[in-house]
Amino acid sequence: MAGIKSDQLYERAKEFALGCAKIGSVVPKTTANITYFRQLVRSSASIAANYLEAQEALGKQDFVFRLKICQKEAKESRYWLELLSELNHAGEKLIELQREADELVRIFSKSVRTTESH
Repeated sequence: MAGIKSDQLYERAKEFALGCAKIGSVVPKTTANITYFRQLVRSSASIAANYLEAQEALGKQDFVFRLKICQKEAKESRYWLELLSELNHAGEKLIELQREADELVRIFSKSVRTTESH
């Protein structure tokens, strides 16, 4: 977790979003799955988009605000993945994405704490 460069974190968040988008081809096309999947795609894509915005922040406050949005969207993505996993009896890809969502939450939480303390 420590020492991740900004471009590496952006690429990681983007890969997470792409991985989440691919779940649509894995889960059955039920009403619940479609609804949860759409929410997952929105929240997971928002992480990398807001991280890009953070890189162009207008100051420390704006930077922290964007990081908090990244953290929030990672938590939301984790929630939708959890629902999809439980509804579809998991699957290795869903479990892997849940782990990555957990890791992204930890990374952005630590980034917020570090930035706010300086």
